[in-house]
Amino acid sequence: MAHRKTLNARQLAVLQWICDGCPDGPIGGISARISAGALHNRGLVKTSGRGPTWTAVITDAGRDYLDSAAKPTAPAPRQANQSVTQALVNEVIAAGGTLQVPRQDYRRPGTPDYQRRAELAERYGNVPAGKQLVVKMLNRDELQIDLIDAPEGTYRTPQPVPVPQRVSQYHPVVQQFRTLSQRHEISRAALPRVLHVLHGLVTEAERRGYSVASAPDTPDLRSYQAVWMGASNGHVVIGIEGYTGRLRIHEEGLPGRAYHAPQTNSLIYGGGGRTVPSLREYEQGATGRLTISIVSGFPERRRASSWSDRKSSSLEDKLPNVLCEIEIRAAEDRHRKRIAEQQAAERERAWETAMQIARERHAEHHRATALTEQVRAWRQATEIRAYCDAAQRQGASEDAAARWIAWARGYADSLDPLRGALSEPDAPTKVPPEQLRPFLDGWNPYQPVRGAW
Repeated sequence: MAHRKTLNARQLAVLQWICDGCPDGPIGGISARISAGALHNRGLVKTSGRGPTWTAVITDAGRDYLDSAAKPTAPAPRQANQSVTQALVNEVIAAGGTLQVPRQDYRRPGTPDYQRRAELAERYGNVPAGKQLVVKMLNRDELQIDLIDAPEGTYRTPQPVPVPQRVSQYHPVVQQFRTLSQRHEISRAALPRVLHVLHGLVTEAERRGYSVASAPDTPDLRSYQAVWMGASNGHVVIGIEGYTGRLRIHEEGLPGRAYHAPQTNSLIYGGGGRTVPSLREYEQGATGRLTISIVSGFPERRRASSWSDRKSSSLEDKLPNVLCEIEIRAAEDRHRKRIAEQQAAERERAWETAMQIARERHAEHHRATALTEQVRAWRQATEIRAYCDAAQRQGASEDAAARWIAWARGYADSLDPLRGALSEPDAPTKVPPEQLRPFLDGWNPYQPVRGAW
């Protein structure tokens, strides 16, 4: 058998799966259909339909290949082509989980972009289950790539999202979507299919315990009116434990609804002198290909945020990935909040410790200041007495001089701290926060942050 037609192990398993009638089991899904497409191109299987109607049957050439592959003299399945992303993951694992690589030099076209490779490795599932790649810059010339445990809940596999062929009553959110026709970014011909897709998606989300709702408008502070934009507001909102995922569904070939809906035009363009196209003109570029996008926020690492109809698969096939991505983003959001809470608690503890040390340092400064004042007063009293002694030695015996010397000695006694009982000065019970600032080493005296604000 020609080497160019030798299948790899995955393709051989899919070929046998199709020969067995595509039974339920570990083989199936989008990856199996992609492999089936390669087998179709080689004439080993025939495929037809898409989405729920997708079918595959083995050809005579495919059966001959399986018969030949079962013989002892058959060539071993060829190794699947290894991508640069998989090669990077293998290098990181071989290096013990930490790999230092050169940073991309934009002055030299063609140099590897390891940052991008790590992101693609995450997106295409080359990273081991339950792990993730973290890239950080060591210096201007080097990056460090670490393979670490993924945060809890961020490693998920897509679960089925059934899309019914017939619906007797749409979900209330879908009914509201159908009613808000001014938000539709689809043609009238695509509406029935869109309603089915949304019904399947929100019904499954609700079954999993998530909240679903229509996307709200955004208040416009300039016009004091509500504004809706498909690219920012979306059409449907799925809430998971405080995280809100906004989904937009639109048809390729159609402009954003803001360029068609009169009420949106009046807000964005002031409603002046612009002719709104008719619905037929708006639908001229309709292609029938649908796209669902997540328009809320960004994931921690670059992953897919948009899914569309393609030749190899339909949007219905990708709904499990859509819902799975929202679940992962919700888990990432929980992880970020948990880390933020931990960091805030650590800052609070560090600030409280710094405040306690600052109060102790302030008390020490208070005692040192008191001591310095006592030493200064003692020296002054000693110098006054020495002055009085010198005046008496010079024979200052007049009444006026004697009175002055007597007063000076009394004043020296009042200054001298050693004339009374010595004790440690009491530290102030309440210290204004601003007085602690010099002792806080950059901490703010009013709140657990660093800096003077």
